Amino acid sequence: MKIRVLRFFHWFGLGSSPLVLLLVTVLSLLPSSGSAGLISWLPFGDKGAHALAYAALGFCMFCAVAARGETWHPGAVIATNRWRIVAIAGLLIAIGLTIELVQPLFGRSMELLDLVADGIGGILGIAVGILLLALGSYWEERRGG
Repeated sequence: MKIRVLRFFHWFGLGSSPLVLLLVTVLSLLPSSGSAGLISWLPFGDKGAHALAYAALGFCMFCAVAARGETWHPGAVIATNRWRIVAIAGLLIAIGLTIELVQPLFGRSMELLDLVADGIGGILGIAVGILLLALGSYWEERRGG
């Protein structure tokens, strides 16, 4: 039985992106006292939570839309998906900005550093997606899939 790694990544991304987006939105709009216990174990506290959440979202979104490309090399994966990467990064920034602008309506504070952490996390999530797509492509090439 052949394992279709790239197909799995695609379906994983399609299924998980809306769920992760919903989770990020809900946790971002909860009163800060309700989420303090959830983030106390993370390095950098609140900013680490933002980076981790957007890394997960960026990874899922990249998996949902990424194309395989000609070869498995990470550079080729980036070249094949450069516009998708730019679009996802822009969308992640727009989502982060929208949530930051709406947070004061829910008793939360708006912080520029949260948006920076969102962007850094999103880029890291996309980078992990690129590496896993390259590894999955390599595996499928080696296994004849």
